[in-house]
Parts: sequence; C-alpha cells; structure tokens
Amino acid sequence: MNIYEQQLRIDRALFEKMELLDVKHIVNKNEFVFYICSSSGTMYTIKINSDISCNCPDFLTLTKDIYCKHICYTLIKLLSYDKDLIINPINCGEIDIENNLNNIKNNINKESIPYQKYKQLRYFNKINLLGNCVVCYET
Repeated sequence: MNIYEQQLRIDRALFEKMELLDVKHIVNKNEFVFYICSSSGTMYTIKINSDISCNCPDFLTLTKDIYCKHICYTLIKLLSYDKDLIINPINCGEIDIENNLNNIKNNINKESIPYQKYKQLRYFNKINLLGNCVVCYET
C-alpha cells in the first residue's frame, strides 16, 4: 500500500466540501449505499457490503488497497471510523452501519441546493448536481 497516496485522499475527505445526499440499506444484498455530492458537484455512489466500492474515476483506477476520498469521507465523517485505521485493509464486518442508520441519515441537509437537486433526479450515477460554483454552490 502507498501510505502517502492514501493519506492524500484522507486529507481531501477531511477538508473538501462533500455532502451526504442519501443512504439506503438493501437488505437482500446486505449492502449499504451512500450517495455523496463531491466538492465538484458530482454525485458518487459508495457501496459497503463485504467490500467497499465507489463509482468515481479515482477509485476505478486505484489498486484495491487504496480508498478514494469519497470512501474516506463516508468512513471517517459519517461512520466515525478511525482515520488511522484506513491505512490498513478494512474489515467491513466491523463497521456497524445498521445500528447507526438513523444517526447517519441525520447528516442529510435537506435544505441544501445539492439535496434539492438530488431529489429531483430520477436516475443517478455520476451526475453533476450543480451548474455553478463547486465550492459555494452559487452562480
């Protein structure tokens, strides 16, 4: 594992503006799906089951032992996972999402512009939710 590369993504997760848009529990797959609006205004899907994945270009090109900033954001900011443990391979079975699902949903800002745009969408994958400034969401 490249510790430097992982630390860069952890730092981005801690300091860039990202927002939880939704979280779903797909019971028959024992999977949790997080929809995150990134600092660029693009929505990404993070899936946690026996493994962790994201549909962002960074994650899709990384080796399996490095997590993208969206996964780091989900683990650290939403699931209170110790950032120092992200340097090691993560045992997804140790992450208690189900018992904290209501608390996690409380992180959704239903007044935000990205959330309002998200709620208007029927299909979503990698969608730019904002047509304006990626930092302050203003035109």
